[in-house]
Amino acid sequence: MRKDLINLLIFFLTTSCTQEVNMPFPTFQEELVLNSILHPDSLIKLSLTKSLPLGSTTQNFPVVSSAEMRLYENDILIGEPTFQDSLYTLNYYPQSNKKYSIEVEVSGFPTLRASDVVPARPIADLCYQDDPVLRTAININIVDDTAVVNSYWLGATLLNSQNRVCEDGTTCNVNQPHFRSFSSLPDRFNAYIDAISGGITEYRFFVRIEDTGLEGDVIALAVESFFVTDNLPSDRTYQFDVHNASRHYDRFLKSGILYAINQENYSFEEDGAFTPFSEVIQTYSNVENGTGIFASYNSASFAVEDHPCE
Repeated sequence: MRKDLINLLIFFLTTSCTQEVNMPFPTFQEELVLNSILHPDSLIKLSLTKSLPLGSTTQNFPVVSSAEMRLYENDILIGEPTFQDSLYTLNYYPQSNKKYSIEVEVSGFPTLRASDVVPARPIADLCYQDDPVLRTAININIVDDTAVVNSYWLGATLLNSQNRVCEDGTTCNVNQPHFRSFSSLPDRFNAYIDAISGGITEYRFFVRIEDTGLEGDVIALAVESFFVTDNLPSDRTYQFDVHNASRHYDRFLKSGILYAINQENYSFEEDGAFTPFSEVIQTYSNVENGTGIFASYNSASFAVEDHPCE
């Protein structure tokens, strides 16, 4: 029996290596792509385009300008977004703890549907201080609502940075590229596995914390500041953001960061081309009868330089 299995394996391997296999290329089926991220501080904006075939070299997705859209708040119609300057807009600010649903009709396509609930604004405070290991440590406290599952994302931006200039010659904002922390609370999905030393872990792009399984109503941790907070010029601000992401936005963010990390890990430095061993990452979508994302988040922002620890 064992000899028969070995012979069968040898036959399979030699046949696979020596014979050509003509696999049919999948037939392209055009889809609608809907993208919208809701936030209580921003008017509602939606992007609607058509998908491109596999192997397309352009990034210019065809914009759909003739759609009929209906937007609902807690299942009550609140308006029909109108098209202008490549986007559909509605002069309305979404509200915390309410569900928003969208219906999109385009001739020749099935009706798109998606919905999400805008999460509550996170209750948080922070301060910064010198630290012998973390340089400038930002101490963060988040008052957590234990009755619901929350996913918090921590990010930071240096506004009006002189280290980067936009195409029009003005200064640009610079996002903090990574964080370091002693805390065991963050999700390790975006951690540098081989850069952990002395109990410190480095995270790329953001720090994600999910409150599932955590005890107590306050989440406390410290992260390293990548920017110098002391004596910032008056025209610059070191902004720290605590985002409370909805379930859909949380999954979308995580899949997008995994894709970016995968691209970084499995590309050639010379031309950025992928190797055959790169992992396929599927970007999360909650759009029915199409693709894209219709999700929401809420946030609290702080000017770090105004919050030294006492």
